[in-house]
Amino acid sequence: MSPDIELLLKDEATWSFDILKLESLTSKKLVVTINWLMSSRLCLQDFARWVSFLSTLVPLGVKIFERFDVCEYLSIDESTVSQWLQLIGANYHSQNPYHNATHAADVLQATAYFLEKLRPKVELTFSLYVLFLPDAVFARRC
Repeated sequence: MSPDIELLLKDEATWSFDILKLESLTSKKLVVTINWLMSSRLCLQDFARWVSFLSTLVPLGVKIFERFDVCEYLSIDESTVSQWLQLIGANYHSQNPYHNATHAADVLQATAYFLEKLRPKVELTFSLYVLFLPDAVFARRC
C-alpha cells in the first residue's frame, strides 16, 4: 500500500474521511501498477492479486475490520477479509457512476463511524458483515 493511502486511512474513523481522495489514490495507483505488472510478465493469478488490493473498498474495509477486531472475533485472518471485500467489490459495475465499490466503501465507513458510537462489539461485527448483503445482491442486477 502506498504511503499516501496509509496516511489517508489514519483518518478513516472520522466523519471527515475523504472517500473520493481514497478513490483517486487507488485509481492512480491502479494505472501505474497495471502498467508495471504488464511489463514484468507476471502470471495472471499474481496480476489479479496485485490489482485487487488496489480498489477503494479493500484497504478501507480491512482497516475498519482491523479497528473493530472482526478477524479475531470471527477467527479468520486478514486475507480472508480482503478476499471477501474483493469479491464484493467485483460484483459492482464500475461503469455505474454512483452505485459502485467506492459507494460501498463510503457506506461502510459512515456506518462504522455511527456504529462505533452506538453499539457494542457483537452487534457491530454483525452489522458490518450484513451491511453489504443487500448491496452485493443489487449490484449484480445493475
